[in-house]
Amino acid sequence: MKDKGLKIVLICLVSVLAVLIAVGAGFVLMAPTADSNGDIGSSQSGKPNGHAIGGNQSGPQNGTQSGTQSGTQSGTQSGTQGGNQGGDQGGDQGGQGGQGGQGGQGGQDGNQNNPLKPKTVTLTLYGSDGYGVTWQTDSNPGKAVIQVSKGASFNNSSFVEFEAKTTKESGINASGSSYNYYVSKAVMKSLSANTEYTYRCYDKTNNVAGEVFTFKTRTNSNSFKFVHVSDSQTNTDPEDKVDGTGTGNYYANTMKGMKLNNFNPDFILHTGDVVEWSKYESYWDSMINDNAKYFAAIPVMVTPGNHDTTYQSSTNKEFYKHFHYYTTQTDVSKGFCYSYEYGNTKFININTNNQVSPGGLNDTDYKWLEKELKNNNKKWTIVTMHSPMYSVGSWGTDAYDPPKKFQEQLGNLFVEYGVDLVLQAHDHTYSKTYPIGKDKAIDTNYQYDTIGGIKYATNPKGVIYAMHGTAGSHVKNVKVESHNKKYYEYYGKSLASSWAEIEVTDSLLTVKVYGYNNGSPKLWQSYGIKK
Repeated sequence: MKDKGLKIVLICLVSVLAVLIAVGAGFVLMAPTADSNGDIGSSQSGKPNGHAIGGNQSGPQNGTQSGTQSGTQSGTQSGTQGGNQGGDQGGDQGGQGGQGGQGGQGGQDGNQNNPLKPKTVTLTLYGSDGYGVTWQTDSNPGKAVIQVSKGASFNNSSFVEFEAKTTKESGINASGSSYNYYVSKAVMKSLSANTEYTYRCYDKTNNVAGEVFTFKTRTNSNSFKFVHVSDSQTNTDPEDKVDGTGTGNYYANTMKGMKLNNFNPDFILHTGDVVEWSKYESYWDSMINDNAKYFAAIPVMVTPGNHDTTYQSSTNKEFYKHFHYYTTQTDVSKGFCYSYEYGNTKFININTNNQVSPGGLNDTDYKWLEKELKNNNKKWTIVTMHSPMYSVGSWGTDAYDPPKKFQEQLGNLFVEYGVDLVLQAHDHTYSKTYPIGKDKAIDTNYQYDTIGGIKYATNPKGVIYAMHGTAGSHVKNVKVESHNKKYYEYYGKSLASSWAEIEVTDSLLTVKVYGYNNGSPKLWQSYGIKK
């Protein structure tokens, strides 16, 4: 009887084992299918504005045994190293194997709260040939690198690495107490022109990978596009709302409007005040992480604003901690000046946070600016500054000292070196001046050509100063009674979520100004320069 009973038990065990094997085979057969972009198992991929976004969450081709076991078990439980390897390495690959996909998903799920997981990733143009990447982790990464491969998806067997420099920084959390976190910065160089690349932030010591992002490198053409945004902070964020929730919502609408216009920028130019409360890292997290497909997949070039540096800030290094630009300046506590070239255009970003009293650039920044203008051989020159020289808003009143001092200090310098356009911020309104020449001479009767319904100033005798509204929710009124209206060709109160789409060619600079209105982009103004 005992033998018979034992035989029955063995038969039952064999039957159960057979069922498990069959189910396992079913998982293997259920491999991820290709999506509309041709990526396999890519649950977040897509190409708004010509840039792939998001990371792939399925497993790698083989998935590896640790991806299946550790990824599912450790990933589901606590996201330990096995889950990180199987989940992050596998997940970011796009996944071609069923077992790997299952293990990879488990690892990624468990890794969401991993203190080594990269976050707040930003991509920038570094000088005129490189690409800067900045990211944060809650814990110190052992060896932080950027891994880059050609194509629209990350290739685990063919990539190059660029080492990052990691620094320990401090911030303020929701309770108001300070805490430490880590900022890593790397530069990608020697990339082929006009080529699609995919990259990820990676910790080689702990085998923890970040989300993958795809971007396209510069072309060799003199024709390119960029979008100008500014003051993306939200007006409804009181200081006690320190979790920063919703900070990036209006900026997301700005980007949606641009997408609805099918405008595909080569980079985003932001003239400052990215967030309202820069001393709280939660505001940066909300803005950048909620808009990762724009901050990490399209180079973003930010001119430091007062909210990013000196106003409502704890350390005055917030701008430096979130963006990586080439600069020769060593004092970055209140932002810094920097420049770059793109196509046939020189971009000069002025830091207006180191003003001398009662206004104007300090001697160091002025000499830097003068040198940049002297050494410029590009056809077009665009200057950006947060605090304005000409504005119809509260901070641009004719009785207010900083704009007057900037006009006296920089106006003739810009004319002498042929600056075409100055993009301003801070006052959140719409305005465009007539061409302003030497000693503030106004060219109200400038020659122009109308092309495609747009009025182009032809070889204007002076500089055009423009403001293109707020990319956030902080709409402001004009202060017409405080201004000499003779300088302005047009001006007006802005709409929330505003932006300007700018296209540069060999002979034309075209500007179209929009606001996001009831779910649709509304064209507010358009103008151009021809030369």
